[in-house]
Formats: sequence, C-alpha cells, structure tokens
Amino acid sequence: MSLLPRTSLAPDPSKLQANLQELTSTADALNDLSDRLTKQVAEIEAAVNKLNLGITANVEVESWADEKGLQWETWRLAYGKNGGGRWGFFVQHLSGTRNFPEADSLEQSAFHDLSRDRRLRAVEKIPLLLEALVARSKKVASELSGKLTYAQSVAASFSPASPEMPKK
Repeated sequence: MSLLPRTSLAPDPSKLQANLQELTSTADALNDLSDRLTKQVAEIEAAVNKLNLGITANVEVESWADEKGLQWETWRLAYGKNGGGRWGFFVQHLSGTRNFPEADSLEQSAFHDLSRDRRLRAVEKIPLLLEALVARSKKVASELSGKLTYAQSVAASFSPASPEMPKK
C-alpha cells in the first residue's frame, strides 16, 4: 500500500499567506462599504420618519415558488412600525405552503439587522417603496378628507343652532 507523499497534500504556505492578506484587505473594504451603505439608508429612513406619515407600505424584493406552486417565499421591503413601536424600514419574509396555510409565517427584521446580501437586494427597492408611500399617503389623505366632512356634519348636528335635545 502506497501513501502519497505528505508534501503533495500540504498547501503552499506562501500562497495561503497571500490569500489571507488579500482577504483581510478585501474584508476591510467590504465592511467599510457596507457600513457606509447602512448609514446612507439610515439617513433616508430618518428623513421619511421626520414626515410623521403614520402609514405603511411595502414592495416586493423577490419571491420564489416551487414548480407546482405549493411552497412559496416572498421578501418585501416595508416601511412601518416595528414591534417596539419604532417607525422605519424593515424587510418582511413571508413563507408558506398552499396546502397548509395555517403554517404560513411572517418574520420581520429591521434593515440594519439584515445580512449584507439581503441589504444589497433590498436597497435597490427603496425608490419603489418611496413611490408606494406617496401613493398610499395620497389615498389616506383622500379618505381622511371624506371622514372629516362626515365628522363635520355630525358635529354640526350638535351646534347651538340645532334644536335642543329633549331633557329627561
């Protein structure tokens, strides 16, 4: 029985060292760029938060379904209030099985808590999310206008010019 010489299995130490140095340099750049991206998104989020919209919206980032459409997953970039009561950007991950809808799930993560890969996919959808917020805010403003007119008519029925309510 013949064994391969140990040297043929051993990696080239100089090549390993070169790869490690290059990986260190790349990791530094990657981390810096990722931090800067997250900071820019936080600035956009802060600008939207200052508007005090009080409305939610979301846009699809990506989705998947098996060939038969029985299992599915959807990732959405959303703006809204998280479980802690703070408004901001987050990503929703919805998944399920058509035959067992009771097993469907929804998970939410703040944008800054996402993996780098998820942030890269979601950041491209921010302009679409802003468009969705504009459309939603216009719709809500229109609904509020109608409700205001209604509330004014109800309030007018209690004005001093109205006949007095019967006393009991």
